[in-house]
Amino acid sequence: MSPTPTPAETGPASLEDQLAAAQLLIAQLLKERDTRETSVPREPANRQNTLQPLVNLRPSAESPFESSVRGTPRYEKLADLPELDDGTNPTWTSWKLQAEAKLRRSYLFPDEQAKVEFLYSKTTGLANKYLTPQMLANSWTSAAEIIEFLDQVFGNPNEVEEARDRYNALTMEKFPSFQEFWHEFLHLSGTAQIHKSHLLTDLRNKLSPKLRTMIIPTFHTYASYLKLGQDLIGFDKQLREIQAAESRNRAARRVAPANTATPAGPQSARLPQHTGHTFVTSELIPRPSFPSRTPPQRAATAPPVPLIRPTPAPQDSSTCFNCGESGHYAKDCPKPKRLTHEINKLEPDPTDAAPAVEGYDIERELEELKDTT
Repeated sequence: MSPTPTPAETGPASLEDQLAAAQLLIAQLLKERDTRETSVPREPANRQNTLQPLVNLRPSAESPFESSVRGTPRYEKLADLPELDDGTNPTWTSWKLQAEAKLRRSYLFPDEQAKVEFLYSKTTGLANKYLTPQMLANSWTSAAEIIEFLDQVFGNPNEVEEARDRYNALTMEKFPSFQEFWHEFLHLSGTAQIHKSHLLTDLRNKLSPKLRTMIIPTFHTYASYLKLGQDLIGFDKQLREIQAAESRNRAARRVAPANTATPAGPQSARLPQHTGHTFVTSELIPRPSFPSRTPPQRAATAPPVPLIRPTPAPQDSSTCFNCGESGHYAKDCPKPKRLTHEINKLEPDPTDAAPAVEGYDIERELEELKDTT
């Protein structure tokens, strides 16, 4: 068997592979030992001699291999660190947190220079361009110095203030469901460093009116905003299911009248409302026709014709008011003078009413005038 390489001869990536391979080898040897003990019984002294090669295979120095075999807590293997390019995918904050978690596994890196080389190997594009000049000059002294430099390049000094402004303007009305709003609420509250004592009230104030109404009776019972958020996910789902059912019912009611309408006409017929009997065509009852109830239209009347009174022929300006003849005036009339009431009778004035005189008989007066003429 080839000797196990020392940590100084391998990089950070090969140390993890070495750890996994050593653990697998130990498990296989222990399984083989148990198989041999079951199949071929041996003396206790021979059994100790059989276990002696296994003891020699273990590293002489204290290492993670020995601690894992003895049952002490061991580190779980982390996911491989993605390469950082321009701080967008992955984001700088996400890459920084993953890199710091990786560097805390001190057994993976024998010295600080190994950490520097590891971080440089996990950069590409723009980030690698920034680190290369000082890497060539061998001026990076620690991994913390590299992370601080990259934080000045890709970090946002106003990130907290911008997140706080977005958090204050956040409302559920801008999202199609509560779950999407909930994810954004958790992200912005953490980035804006909102104190946990304010999150429960802020969550209630940012809800839609319907969800806020639903939690009014039980809001005082919630001590954590996380519990309220979990319950609101279920409330919102039920509410959207109810709204979808109501929309389907409204659509069905709009379609139903169109499907059940029967064409009107003399040929349409209706079956008698009986059961247990098959009707033939001759038994169909024709639908009675009723006279229309439309009110009769009135005949158009002609517009009123204005009354035109005949215009009297113009009289000569020299007409006598005494005898009625033309050619002279009343003062020159040769005939005897007539009474004033006789002149009024010849040319009556409709606006003047003759005053009633007590004891005056107008009919007798008219007869006397006829006799004199």
